[in-house]
Amino acid sequence: SVRARALGRVLSERGLGPARGRWRGPSVADEIGFVHHEVRGLTPGARYRYAFVLSERGVAVARGPAGRFRAALSPDSLEPVSFGGTSCSSAQFGHYFDARRRAALCDELDFFVHAGDHVYADEARTLEQYRAVYERTFSRTGLRALHESAVRYVAWDDHEAHNNWEGETVEPARLRAARRAFFE
Repeated sequence: SVRARALGRVLSERGLGPARGRWRGPSVADEIGFVHHEVRGLTPGARYRYAFVLSERGVAVARGPAGRFRAALSPDSLEPVSFGGTSCSSAQFGHYFDARRRAALCDELDFFVHAGDHVYADEARTLEQYRAVYERTFSRTGLRALHESAVRYVAWDDHEAHNNWEGETVEPARLRAARRAFFE
């Protein structure tokens, strides 16, 4: 079988050319699906776009959605930082999520905070069921677009595993599945 590999690319939002300090190299996901790269040489406070490109035998065959981020500010910077925030992303009440879709369109957000209940996975028990809840929620509420548009900080809360759970009230295998799906 042909082995595919992913390449990550970081481009400056100003102009069409690559960023001076771009990172371009192979990407290998860890055991729970994360890819982490430290990109050096970025201009403090500058805005960038990134994407992962799948290649086979050196030829690009697919590209994932592009995301965007703002590089960290200089430690002595007095520039303002702009962020948005929300909580409780129940797909049951999807009509309330237009604000998330609009936030995804806002080019000025430096980051977005989701303060818990990112999904409502109370009925899930297996990793596949938790993944299905995330897929359904992200598709129906515009969260996928928001995730691609800004760096985000997401807090773990009860509905990511089971409503009002405690360490003694949820099976360890269920909690492991919920945690893995959350981090994926």
